[in-house]
Formats: sequence, C-alpha cells, structure tokens
Amino acid sequence: MEPMTMAAMLGVQFLGNAFSGLGAREQAKAQARLTKAENLVNKANTEAANTIREANNELGVAIGSLNRFRQNASNRQVLRQYGQEQEQIQTNLSRAMSDLQRGALEDRLDTAFELGSLAAYAAAAGVGGGSKNVLNSTIRMTNARKQAALEQQGDQMTYDALTLLTNTQADAYMALDSSLILDQLDLMPQQFIPQFVQKAPSVGQTLFNAAIQTVGSNPQLTQQTLDGFRSTAPPRHQSQVGRSDFYGSVSLRV
Repeated sequence: MEPMTMAAMLGVQFLGNAFSGLGAREQAKAQARLTKAENLVNKANTEAANTIREANNELGVAIGSLNRFRQNASNRQVLRQYGQEQEQIQTNLSRAMSDLQRGALEDRLDTAFELGSLAAYAAAAGVGGGSKNVLNSTIRMTNARKQAALEQQGDQMTYDALTLLTNTQADAYMALDSSLILDQLDLMPQQFIPQFVQKAPSVGQTLFNAAIQTVGSNPQLTQQTLDGFRSTAPPRHQSQVGRSDFYGSVSLRV
C-alpha cells in the first residue's frame, strides 16, 4: 500500500477523532455553563432560605415573648383572685372571733350581775350559809360552761379557716401555668456547597488528544506509513553531492 494512501487513512481517522473531540469539548463547555448557572441558582436559594430562617427566628422570639407575657399576666390574675379569697377568709375569721369575744364578755358581765344581785337579795332577806353558796356555784358553773363552749367554737372556727386557707393556696398553685415556653428557633443555617466546574480542554489540547488517539489505535498502520515515507525519501548523501556539484558548477561559471 502506498504511503500516501496510508497517510490518507490516518488523516481520515484523525479528522474523525478531532471532530469527535471538538464535539465533546462543546458539550463540556455547555456542561460547565450549566453547572455555573446551577451554582448561581443554588447560592441564591441558600441565601434566600437563610434570610427566611432569620426572619422566622425573629418572629419566633416575638411570639415567645408575647406568650410568656400572657402567661405571666394570667398567673398574676390567678394570684390576685386567690389572694382576695384568702383575705376574705381572714376577715371573716377576725369578725367571727370578735363576735365570740364580745359574747364571752357579755356573758361574764351577766354572770357578775347575777352574782351581785344574789348577794344583795341574800343580805336583804337575811339568807346565808349553804343556800347562798349553792346559788353562787350554780351561776359560776353555768358561766364556765358558756365560756368553754365559746372557746371551743372559736377553736373550731380557727381550724376551719386555716384549712380553707391551705386549700385555697393549693388551688392557687394548681391554677398557675408553669409550662415552659421556648422560642421556636431554627439554629441550623443552610450551607452552600458549589458543584465543581470541569473546565473544557482547549482546541490545541483536543487536536493533540485526537492525534494521540489516532496513533494509539493504529500503531501498525502508523509504523508502516512512516516506513513507507522513509523508503521513498532520497538518500541524504546524494542530496549533499548534488548540492556540491551545483555549487561547483556555479563557481566555474563565475
């Protein structure tokens, strides 16, 4: 096979590889542009998401503060209400105890009046001795029984009032809102990680790769082509002799 024919075959393969490489280069350039565009969009989306997250965090702080304020106001209202109830209980107990003390004092005064009347009547009638003593003891025992009943009634009222105060305090504690109100916060910002942009090879690199691919896929044809061109090339010493004869003829003519 002629060297020129083999060279033409290699040239056709080279052109095919070159066009294929150039096509792949255009695809790589298009993919690089697409990747850059996707990076821009992803970066913008990440920044927008972080902006929305910060705004939601600010809203969460505001809502949390408002809920805690409402909780505090509600608890103060509960304490105020039960405090008024306890104050009313204490006022009622104080009034009842005052009434008991007033009644006990009136009973003692009545007893003293009866004893004085008995002593005056006994002196006027000339009655004395055992009869007078029995009447005095009866009056005193009746007064002591009344005083004991009043004291027992006062103790019972005090116990009932203290029990009611204790229950009221327990009810107030149970009515308080002790739930923990936390702000709804998103503390995980989104991170933008760009995609790697594969740079497209240059035209020279593409052609060089096409040549390497052509030679690598056809080593025997390439070697035969080179050998064919070497066999058809004139010997080097003949060209040198020709040049010396040419220079000699030129010198003789001069």
